[in-house]
Amino acid sequence: MLMTLILILGSLMSGLSAQEVVAVTVRHEVTGQTTSLDAAALERFNEQWRGKQVSASDGDPNWEARLDIAFAGESGGRWFYALNGDLQVLAMKHVTRYRVPNPEAMNRLLGLVVPGRVDEAAPARD
Repeated sequence: MLMTLILILGSLMSGLSAQEVVAVTVRHEVTGQTTSLDAAALERFNEQWRGKQVSASDGDPNWEARLDIAFAGESGGRWFYALNGDLQVLAMKHVTRYRVPNPEAMNRLLGLVVPGRVDEAAPARD
C-alpha cells in the first residue's frame, strides 16, 4: 500500500516537471520587443524547460524578460526570466525559483542576447 502511494506521488511530481509547453510569448524588458516562439524554437524551449532545477540563487535577479507560457491541456501563466537562467512564475506569494540547464542557449533562444552588451550570461572575450 505504501509503495503504491509512493509510486503515485512520484508520477504526479514527474508530471509537474514534464509539462509540455505549447506556446511562449517573450517580452524583452530592455527593448520592449515582443516575439512568439515558432515550432522549432518551442522544441528547444521544452528541452530547457524539462531540465530546469530549483535555483540556489539569493536576492532579486535582474528579470530581463516576461514569458507568457501556455501548457498542453491546462492554462498557462506569466514567468519572469533572468539572463543567469533563473525562472519564476508571477505570483502574490513566495514561489520556487528555477534555473534552466543552459542559460546561454536559452538567452539566444529567447532573443535576449544584445550585441555589444557584457553581462554574466555572455562574458567578455579577449
